[in-house]
Amino acid sequence: DPAVVDTVLAADETRRELQQKVDALRTESNVLVDTIKQAVGAGGKPTAEQIEAGKKVKEQLKTLEPQLKEAEELTTKLAYH
Repeated sequence: DPAVVDTVLAADETRRELQQKVDALRTESNVLVDTIKQAVGAGGKPTAEQIEAGKKVKEQLKTLEPQLKEAEELTTKLAYH
């Protein structure tokens, strides 16, 4: 049924878009953590901007990760049932 195929494709596209956003945020988070570790290792402290950026990334991930999980479950359900 073409309607079912379209639904599965739309769900998978949503899942892929969310996965890309989550992956980008995780990469950004890792870069921030590495930068902060280097600063602390050199006897410094993280800047206010670094701390704020870390909080922002964390909040975005907190929002997107459940959406990604839901999209993955929906895609799997539609594709295999």
